[in-house]
Amino acid sequence: MLTVRNVVFGLGMPKICIPMTATDEKGLSEEARLFLTLDADLAEWRADFFQKAEDIGQVVETLKIIRSILKDIPLLFTFRSIKEGGNKPMTSEQYFALNRTIIESGQVDLVDLEMENDKGKIKELIADAHRMDVKVILSSHNFEKTPAKEDIIKELKKMQAIGADMSKIAVMAQKESDVLRLLDASDTMRENYANRPFITISMGQIGTISRISGQLFGSAVTYASGKKPSAPGQLDSKDLRNILRILNPQQSALPGRIILIGYMGSGKTTIGRQLSHKIGYHFVDTDEVIEQREGIPICQIFDLKGESYFRELETHLLEEISKQHCIVVSCGGGIISQKNNVKILEKEESVVFLKDNITTLFERVKNDPKRPLASLGREEGKQYQQFKELYESRLPNYDRVANISVNGDGKTISLLIEEILCKCNKLLTKKGDQ
Repeated sequence: MLTVRNVVFGLGMPKICIPMTATDEKGLSEEARLFLTLDADLAEWRADFFQKAEDIGQVVETLKIIRSILKDIPLLFTFRSIKEGGNKPMTSEQYFALNRTIIESGQVDLVDLEMENDKGKIKELIADAHRMDVKVILSSHNFEKTPAKEDIIKELKKMQAIGADMSKIAVMAQKESDVLRLLDASDTMRENYANRPFITISMGQIGTISRISGQLFGSAVTYASGKKPSAPGQLDSKDLRNILRILNPQQSALPGRIILIGYMGSGKTTIGRQLSHKIGYHFVDTDEVIEQREGIPICQIFDLKGESYFRELETHLLEEISKQHCIVVSCGGGIISQKNNVKILEKEESVVFLKDNITTLFERVKNDPKRPLASLGREEGKQYQQFKELYESRLPNYDRVANISVNGDGKTISLLIEEILCKCNKLLTKKGDQ
């Protein structure tokens, strides 16, 4: 297994990666914000689509913009030259200089290096990456055919030996037997040789099944399209997640959406992230998405544009979320203060109210400058009283929209997650019996 931020590769369902392929900063910013609403685990910047890719300084500055939008989402940097099936020519010297600068920038979690390059320089770059705590995917592409099973396994083992954190092979399927050969090689690699996650892809329409069968044959990552595909045979991310869920027996007993509500400080974001990774769902924090779309913190949105404006943004986002599947959602504490939001949440099948002791909640948030508490007074005693009164005013709506309640007082996060999953399962079973 390989853990990058909070995503575990090589465990459970294959993780969904969506490449960003826009040609300029504006388009990439739009794609990064779009990613926040999509059902995926890993974002990839295919920098060979970027029109200023030869300007390393411009690449780094653009990367900073992407990182600021994605925040804690794992980010993979890939430049694939024309000879590697990419979009721009680049000399070997330029290629290694670009990737070394990206690694040293501190803005990425992973880089994808093409195996066809100089092996000595690859080893040096891997060592540099590991010193910066950046993981490396070594890739090999064949856009003409599917090699013999033994050759596929040999290449994956060679990548492991060089030091890749994940190895990747993508081959072109010309006929159905090509796909079977790739899957057979994947299964043999998993059973006998793999000591770290790997990725295997059969490209083209015939090979589509390889993009959904990773849990059966060992591939740890599958690539999906956001705005447009970056390789032949990629599926839409939402369709891909739905298919993966159908193929995953554990998740067939879970609701399509698990929505966490509760007062500020109740742990919705922390619990939501860990819950989503446990069950292989995508995670969305409504506050984080709104901050990214507006470009300023929530406290500033309140100050500059008012609470009613913020609540409208929440409503629009909830409407988007209600159409997504395999997703865990952490809602802002005041999301139930608007009638439109209440109506949307009342239609959801799994809304979890995270309860906790009011004093505990206050202690968690009273010194957090990111919380919109300025209106609750500056003296701690007065602030606590108004904090409590606001909670009590919201409590009826929390109870109204929630069909699951979990009391977090004194419980570990792991215990809370197990309780949430158990109650979700019971709720679905009860509905199925009606």
